[in-house]
Amino acid sequence: MGKNNSNKMKPIDSTPIKSDNSVINILHNGTYSNMDPMEVVKLVLTELCDIKTLLVNYQEEVKTLKQKQEIMDNSLKFLNNDVEELQVKVKELTAENAHLKESFASLTTKTDTNTQKISNAEDYSRRMNLEITDIPVEVNEDCAAIAREVFDMVGVSVPEKEISVAHRVKVNSASDKIPSIIIKFRDLFFRNKVLNSRSSNRIRIADMGFSLPTDSKHQYAYINEHLTPEKKHLLYLAKKLKMEKKWSYIGVNDGKIYARKADGTDKIEIHQEKDLAIFHK
Repeated sequence: MGKNNSNKMKPIDSTPIKSDNSVINILHNGTYSNMDPMEVVKLVLTELCDIKTLLVNYQEEVKTLKQKQEIMDNSLKFLNNDVEELQVKVKELTAENAHLKESFASLTTKTDTNTQKISNAEDYSRRMNLEITDIPVEVNEDCAAIAREVFDMVGVSVPEKEISVAHRVKVNSASDKIPSIIIKFRDLFFRNKVLNSRSSNRIRIADMGFSLPTDSKHQYAYINEHLTPEKKHLLYLAKKLKMEKKWSYIGVNDGKIYARKADGTDKIEIHQEKDLAIFHK
């Protein structure tokens, strides 16, 4: 009865197992010595089952990720093919665009050249002409007689036979603009003599016996070279820029428009609207 009973198992602690008694906590804290071995085994098995479940889930996730990766790889493969095809198309389009630019530049040059040739031909066809503007229209008027009267007023007597044709230009019936008188000379000598003899290109309407118009813009008649509509518009733009940029001179000679920046500088011919860039230099 007096023998040492130290080898006997300690009575099982009937204290309920706490929810935080995970295997790690049990082993780490050493609390398993007071637990029922079957409970310890049960906890270990439960933990192992949880770990197995995690591993299974992880494997499924890895499998899913691999499938997604495979899909992405295939998509990237097709995308790379599309990108390569697109790059080829871009290269082809770039080359085609460069070719079109060259063709357009060549066509523009040809067009400008042809336009200039047409303009020169029209200027040449008008080289024998003069234009008188703002002369009031009269019934049964004689345009050649009116023209000779105007020429007399600038000091040039032009024989009747030297005027080939004199007529009014056609204007829109809705326009209030006075139609100009176009005079075609038989000889360039008299045409140039009129231009070179005038001290001014304008004469007073009243000096010709017409009633003085109330509109100050129509109180003078003007003697000018017979320019094409395009040249007239170009001359208008050039005169406007002359005023804005304070250039010295804008004039017309033989159908050609010239500009001079300052007295004593060279004259610059203005062929087309793009030539007006000289005013901005």
